[in-house]
Amino acid sequence: LGRSLTGDAPYSVELCGGTHVARTGDIALFKIVSESGIAAGVRRIEALTGEPARQYLEAQARVARGLARDFKIQPADVPARVESLQGSVKALEKQVAELKKTAKAGLSSVFIERSIAIVNEDFLSLVVPGLYRSWLRSRTSAMNHRAQQKPCHRD
Repeated sequence: LGRSLTGDAPYSVELCGGTHVARTGDIALFKIVSESGIAAGVRRIEALTGEPARQYLEAQARVARGLARDFKIQPADVPARVESLQGSVKALEKQVAELKKTAKAGLSSVFIERSIAIVNEDFLSLVVPGLYRSWLRSRTSAMNHRAQQKPCHRD
């Protein structure tokens, strides 16, 4: 290739195939595999031609057929199923975050209820997996306020 293709456009499009070919028909199959910006206004497009392009497309088809088999759908339906699953994952992640928030908010009252008096001081000892030090710090003042309102059961 290596020639500049210009038309009525105010810019040029140059293709370089590395080793030049006698005619474009020698290239046969042409598959773009990546595109990126390499400088301001300059794009790099990488492609495969001929047998490597065919092998690349066959590998992509194997992936689609494998996903279709796993999902028990037709290969053409794979993109829609993946999109649907991504939406489900996002919704479930949001639900988990809300449940964690609700559970953590309720832990303050559990802490207060389970605290015991030892030598005129409230003492609390619990093992609660999945909590972070920063969350405990933020809840300390709220727990202290609620603890002061709790009736004292000291001996």
